[in-house]
Amino acid sequence: MRLIESVEYKTGVPHEYQFEITTGELIALIGTHSVLLSKEKRGNPVPAKAA
Repeated sequence: MRLIESVEYKTGVPHEYQFEITTGELIALIGTHSVLLSKEKRGNPVPAKAA
């Protein structure tokens, strides 16, 4: 499986990085990302609107 990351720097020149990964590595990346997102949500609660 190939993971492709595209980045455009301030100069406007796009760069592409390709990584060969296994299906298991992709699943681990998705799981790690999900855990990080849920930690962010718990760490930064949204204040309740005043009634």
